[in-house]
Amino acid sequence: MRGTITENANVYSIPIYLRLTDDIGNVSIYRNFILKFNPHLGWPKTYISYPATGATVGGEIRVNGFTTDLVGSASSVFVQVDLDNDGDYYDDDKENLAAKGYTIWTAGTGTKPG
Repeated sequence: MRGTITENANVYSIPIYLRLTDDIGNVSIYRNFILKFNPHLGWPKTYISYPATGATVGGEIRVNGFTTDLVGSASSVFVQVDLDNDGDYYDDDKENLAAKGYTIWTAGTGTKPG
């Protein structure tokens, strides 16, 4: 349907119309331009290279990967662990990990809390 904004997997097709007028008053309308807009395109993306999803790990647990966005890199990464697998990330998860002897690192700095 001409003139309608449509959505497909969060990508919007937006019809653009141009009205063209020359110096002597001739007018034409250009209707054959569709702009595709993805509101999520500039969001940062994270890629985990180690460990693999579902891997069993032990001892000191390390997670390796990288984050990028349209300008090259994100300014920070925040990692949360859902110890009780309830889908929520609250202080009780952090406290449970600390009680089990895990060191809690400060997000984004790679340093232990003071």
